[in-house]
Amino acid sequence: MEDRISILPDSILCHILSFLPTKFSASTSILSKRWKPIWLSLLHLDFDVQSFKDFNTFRHVVYSVMLSREVTLPIKSLRLKSCSEHVVNDINGFINAAMQRGVEYLDIEITTGEDFVFTITPNIFSCKTLKVLKLKNLNVNKIPTQVHFPLLKILHFDKVRFSCYEDIFKFPLFCPILEDLS
Repeated sequence: MEDRISILPDSILCHILSFLPTKFSASTSILSKRWKPIWLSLLHLDFDVQSFKDFNTFRHVVYSVMLSREVTLPIKSLRLKSCSEHVVNDINGFINAAMQRGVEYLDIEITTGEDFVFTITPNIFSCKTLKVLKLKNLNVNKIPTQVHFPLLKILHFDKVRFSCYEDIFKFPLFCPILEDLS
């Protein structure tokens, strides 16, 4: 039987892999040497700690993906879902790495116990490439005075706590083309 998938161009394979969680895209690298650079060039990254056997494996895989990529290769979207206090300290590092690569879509969900509070990096407020920002179950400390999201169209907050409640009302001022705020 002929292997029809192998004759597809890399761009098509990359597009197909973009519909899978990154963990499963990465597992295609065992198929052949050709597959490793394909999954490492994915523009859309999706990591959910619950799809890994433990927190250290999750951390290792995300760091490997971030560090193994070409520095010039953009990350169009990054979705991170974490339910471990052990991993959330790394989340801000992952966010910063994505911002350095021009992330346009950022979806961060933290689902730890009620005792633990995750505070997102203030660097996020200097990301000029964001078009979509979705934050769930986290804290935002005082927002810097120099905030501007020139491309942001969608902004979703779900169970986001602000240290200064007036900051929530400033977001429409920071986002001149905002279309969806919830």
